[in-house]
Amino acid sequence: MFSVIENIVEAVQVINCDGIVTLWNQQAEKLFDIKADDIIGKQLSDFFADDLLLEVVKTGQSYSFIPTELEDGSFAIRSAVPVFLPEGQMVGAVCTTQNISYYQKLMDELEKANSKVLTLRKAIANREEDHGGFYTINRKTRLVLEQAKKVAKTNATVLIQGESGTGKELMAHVLYENSDRADKPFIEVNCSAIPETLFESEMFGYESGAFTGAQKYGKVGKFELAQGGTIFLDEVGELPLDMQAKLLRVLQEKRFYRVGGTTSINCDVRVIAATNQELLGLVEAGKFRDDLFYRLNVVNLLIPPLRERQDDILGLTNRFLRELALAYNRDITGMDEEFIEILTNFYWPGNVRQLHNLLERIVILTDHKVMTRESIEEVGVLDLLLSSSDNDTVGREVASIITSTGENISTSLDEIVLQREREVIIKALEKCRNNKAQTAKMLGIPRSTLYYKLKTLDIIC
Repeated sequence: MFSVIENIVEAVQVINCDGIVTLWNQQAEKLFDIKADDIIGKQLSDFFADDLLLEVVKTGQSYSFIPTELEDGSFAIRSAVPVFLPEGQMVGAVCTTQNISYYQKLMDELEKANSKVLTLRKAIANREEDHGGFYTINRKTRLVLEQAKKVAKTNATVLIQGESGTGKELMAHVLYENSDRADKPFIEVNCSAIPETLFESEMFGYESGAFTGAQKYGKVGKFELAQGGTIFLDEVGELPLDMQAKLLRVLQEKRFYRVGGTTSINCDVRVIAATNQELLGLVEAGKFRDDLFYRLNVVNLLIPPLRERQDDILGLTNRFLRELALAYNRDITGMDEEFIEILTNFYWPGNVRQLHNLLERIVILTDHKVMTRESIEEVGVLDLLLSSSDNDTVGREVASIITSTGENISTSLDEIVLQREREVIIKALEKCRNNKAQTAKMLGIPRSTLYYKLKTLDIIC
C-alpha cells in the first residue's frame, strides 16, 4: 500500500487530529518543495497556517476539487476528507493535490487562440468591407473603386496605371472577384520577368518536340491556363516591341497557336493589364505600340499615389498593424498622435507597399505595445521620414514657383514631386553608402524600380 501511495501522480498528505503530519509522499515533496523527513511528525500549521487539512479535522467536512494557487504561482486541485475508524471516531484527514499548471497553460493558449480567431474573423470582415483589401476613404480613390466594380461585370479589357506600390495587383483582384468569372482561373503574369526568347512558349505553350529541351508531352501556356477566366498582365509596359506584336495578335483574333502547333486554340480570356509607366509617353517615344495601347486601354483605372490620399494613411496603418500583430503574435494596442503625424506627413515614394514594409519592420524589431516616435527611431528611419515631411516648406515652394513662373498648379506640383522624390532617394543612398539593394529595402520599393528612378531622375551614384 505504501508503494502505491509513493508512485501515484498526486501529492498525498495525511495528518492526525492534533494536526501532526503522518504521511508526506514523493509528489508532495516535489509540489511543496518540503522533504518528508523535514515535516513528518511536526505540526502542519508550522508550515501552512490555514491549510485545507486543518479545516477538515476541525469541521469533519469533506472538500472536493478545490482550486488552489500554490506559493510558486502554480495552480492545483485539492480534495480532502476526514478519516474515521469503523466505530465512527475521526482519527485524522487525508488530502490529495494535483498540479494542473500544465492544463492551465493549455487553457490559456486555447483562449489566446480563440481570441486570435475572433480577431482574424473581424479582420476578414473588415477586409471584405474595404473592397477586398483595397482600403480607402479618399474621395478620388473611392471613385476609381466604384468604376472598377462597374466595369468588373463586363468582359472589357482594363488597363490599371499607377506608381509602384500603389496597389495595382489588389485592384486587379477587385476586378476579378467582382466579375462573372470569379469562379474561373485567375492567372498572373509578370511581363518583366519573362525572357524575350521564352515569351511565346510561356504565354501560349508548345507542342511536344517543338524545340530542343522541350518537355516530352508539350506544355500549356498562360492563356490556355486562364481559359474561361482572367489573365493579369503585370508590368505590361516592360514588354519589348516584338512581344507586344504577338500579344496584340491574340487580343485581336481571340485565338492563338502553341509553339510548333498547327491547330488554333480559341481564347475566351478577360485581360487586365497594369503598369507603373506612362504608356502614352512610351507610345510617343516609339517604345510601345499604339495599336496595343488602344487595345488595352478600353477602360483606364488610375490609382492615385499615397501622397495624394493622405487621409487613407491612418486607416491603412490601423489595418496593417492589426494584420501584422496577428502574423507575428504581437500585442499591439494602438499608436500615438505623433506616430501617425510623422507617417501622414511623409512623401512615401514607395507608396502603400513602403508603408506596409515599414510597419512590418517596426512590429518585428520593436517591443512597443503603443506605436510612438521612438518606434520609428529604433528601426533607423526617423531622420529619413522627417527629412521629407515638412508640408509648410512644400507649400512655400509651390507658391514660389506659381508666382515666379506663372505655370499652372499641376505642372508646379509635378516639378516639386519629382524634386522631392529625387531628394529622398539621394538621402537614402547616402545613408546606405550607395548600396542599391539596401536603399531599395529602406525605401520599400523593388530594386528594379529604384534603378528606373535613378535613370529617370538622373541620379548618379
